[in-house]
Amino acid sequence: MRMLVHNVVNTLKSLTWTVILLFVSLYLFAVRFTQATTEYFIADYYIDHPPCQASTATIEATTLHYYFGSTARSTFTLFKTLTGGVSWQDVSEPLEDVSLLWAVFFVRFLSFCYLAVLNIVTGIVCTTAMESANDDLDMQVQASLEER
Repeated sequence: MRMLVHNVVNTLKSLTWTVILLFVSLYLFAVRFTQATTEYFIADYYIDHPPCQASTATIEATTLHYYFGSTARSTFTLFKTLTGGVSWQDVSEPLEDVSLLWAVFFVRFLSFCYLAVLNIVTGIVCTTAMESANDDLDMQVQASLEER
């Protein structure tokens, strides 16, 4: 138990920085998705239909607005897709209305986070835990006593 607590405490610094990196990435991608969504709503609902412009309620009723209507909402949506809170297919389908390019960008974001960021986090935590276990003086003393 003592070793487990020791390992968790030693990995907290690395884990904190990787979580900050993950949330900064989420935020930056969320800003871009929100910009694309806003540009789509302006172009499709206001510019293309000047005499019959859509009401705010019509836009807010769309799935695209639900997932990417604001930066905070976009960040939360991206977090939910990474943690299994919502299926990424449900989120990517409304992006296809904006452009197929944005749906592909979304899939690239997920691939980047799953394959790069989360695997790096796992590697850092495991490496730090192994290093702290090797550096634990009490464990080394106990191991040498057991050898004798």
